[in-house]
Amino acid sequence: MNIEEIKKEISKNKTINKLVFFEELPSTQIYAKENINNIDSGTVILVNNQTKGIGTKNQKWYSTKNENLTFTIVLKPNKSVNEYEYLTIKLAEKIIHVIKNIYNITADIKVPNDIIINNKKVCGILTETEVKGELVKNLYIGIGININQDVFDEEIVDIATSMYKETNRKEDIEKVLINIINEIDSEF
Repeated sequence: MNIEEIKKEISKNKTINKLVFFEELPSTQIYAKENINNIDSGTVILVNNQTKGIGTKNQKWYSTKNENLTFTIVLKPNKSVNEYEYLTIKLAEKIIHVIKNIYNITADIKVPNDIIINNKKVCGILTETEVKGELVKNLYIGIGININQDVFDEEIVDIATSMYKETNRKEDIEKVLINIINEIDSEF
């Protein structure tokens, strides 16, 4: 993964413009929450190999090293919780827009937080907040998207897919990430 290229491209954004990269982490979401005091707002925590990714209701998120995107966006908005109503759906719409632009394929939202293609999950979004009173102090947006993965664990083979499996086309992971971050940045 070309980390310097990603940093250069997202540094132009208004809100989401920093990147911290790890070769391996158990979970970007857990890392972000445990280290929130040392992370600037607008930082993307990106990992090449996430070993214990989490989804909604603490379900496991499976990801294969070097083939998929797993990252968490950290924001410290200090804004009303009301401003973030339907945020996960809005983010899913933005990711679907990127998928359409890059792959020319249609994806759908499985409410509240999955993106599916041909009735199989290709992307999951985990949005979590830390609230004080009526204000969102910390916002964590975890995203896992299967890009170039070809083989899936037996446990999920019938319910998961990847952009590669759906289009028979390998894509630069950096390109997909940069486009997703740029699209999401426009929401903030």
